[in-house]
Amino acid sequence: LRCDSFSPHSLGLTKYRPSSGGTLLHQQSTAIEQLSEECVQALMIAQDTGNELGMSKLRNELLLVGVVTKPERAKSTFTKYGFSERNVRTAVQASLKANGPPNKNKEALPFSNESKLLLDRACSIADHLGSRSAGSEHLTLALMGYNYGKLIDAAPIFPVLKNIQGLSKGFRCFQFCQDLVEAANEQPNQEDLISTIST
Repeated sequence: LRCDSFSPHSLGLTKYRPSSGGTLLHQQSTAIEQLSEECVQALMIAQDTGNELGMSKLRNELLLVGVVTKPERAKSTFTKYGFSERNVRTAVQASLKANGPPNKNKEALPFSNESKLLLDRACSIADHLGSRSAGSEHLTLALMGYNYGKLIDAAPIFPVLKNIQGLSKGFRCFQFCQDLVEAANEQPNQEDLISTIST
């Protein structure tokens, strides 16, 4: 897994311990090391977007741009509900009120406290759903406030969702998450598949 501009130490990500009984994700490894290759690419796109918008931190809204662009097993669910790279980027820019000049150095933005917690939550969701790595679909579930099949209190990106043009009428985070979990279960995770073949 190549993380090029990312290093767990520089990102300041917390250690993740699997939930009670969790065995698939490595205990004591950092959240960034547990991400699938495509999910890391999603983070890189979020970084690029943040620099283009002149942001000082990598916020949850930017992560949404990344996962919509590199959706992994979330692609069909995003399409079903009307998400696209264009309408999400437009909504994120409006939500962040990002009208400043682009960052000149293009260095990796530090994660906000909220986005660090969100990555840890994505790893927890991946463990709960029996995946060997946390993919873009797990990060998407975390962004949508996935509550393990229970009703969702609040989605971390709810303000952005209100600004996305073209979302399906009556969009609900709970139903989106249910559909995404079902769709992800029907598609083998590439890294899980490789691991199964090699064992």
